[in-house]
Amino acid sequence: QNVISVGMLSEGWDAKTVTHIMGLRAFSSQLLCEQVVGRGLRRTSYDVDKETGMFEPLEGGCLCGAVRYRVTKEPLDSDYCHCRMCQKTSGAPLQVSAEFPVDGFTVTKGAPKAYRSSAWGLRHFCPDCGSQLTFCRTEKPSYISVNLPTLDRPEKLRPRMHIWAASRIPWFEVKDDLPRYDGEGPSVTR
Repeated sequence: QNVISVGMLSEGWDAKTVTHIMGLRAFSSQLLCEQVVGRGLRRTSYDVDKETGMFEPLEGGCLCGAVRYRVTKEPLDSDYCHCRMCQKTSGAPLQVSAEFPVDGFTVTKGAPKAYRSSAWGLRHFCPDCGSQLTFCRTEKPSYISVNLPTLDRPEKLRPRMHIWAASRIPWFEVKDDLPRYDGEGPSVTR
């Protein structure tokens, strides 16, 4: 079973209209607003528990297993990031992440090391194998970005857009029809 969280546009979209257009089961307007305040129309696709219909917690960790984590709250968003910092920290043309509320993320084993990659960002990685696990803002973070490939089951979440596409390496192209933003894209808020 698959649920798509849908946010309403400030231009007057309501839950009934959105669920009809998207072919979704009914959601309340309050739930739609709570999930994506300030994001506009947004879909983040993820699997749910077949019995409860609720988000299934996710677990993940680094390559060597020294650091493990658990995510217990629904994702706020997910994306492919083409920025130069993500390219350099991952050693790849892009990085794939999902954003979760900070209070829904817990390190369950080990202690990741933090690296301040900019005046406003911290990246956390395993001090033993070097796997980059997360990114968050340095001041009052409301969400944490988890590198999707570090999940035990990364197929449970799918990116919904490309951000920092202006920094895309020209010889690398992802063939999809997801929206592309030259900069940061819509802000993640909760």
